[in-house]
Amino acid sequence: MVTVSADWDDIDAAIARAAPQGAVALLSNDYADAVERVVTLLAVDGQTARLRFTSGGRQDPRPITVEATFGAPNDPGRAAALASLVAEQLESLAGRGVAPR
Repeated sequence: MVTVSADWDDIDAAIARAAPQGAVALLSNDYADAVERVVTLLAVDGQTARLRFTSGGRQDPRPITVEATFGAPNDPGRAAALASLVAEQLESLAGRGVAPR
């Protein structure tokens, strides 16, 4: 679990930027509301990963907690690495109007 100060609307861009490094692709958006979002990713080895984002406020930048599970059974090392990758991208996008490519 990693908490960063970031913009809630940058989650998609952060996942897209982290995906190649984590060798994953977005599989589905499972749940989303104003304070929580859950997505499922598919890794190149066929394992699924799940990311859960939780908002600590309603104004950007806000605290966003990123939690991950990876595979069945859960691989804590891969989960932590994925959460860190996405959190790093979220943090780098904070305060920008448009996500850079």
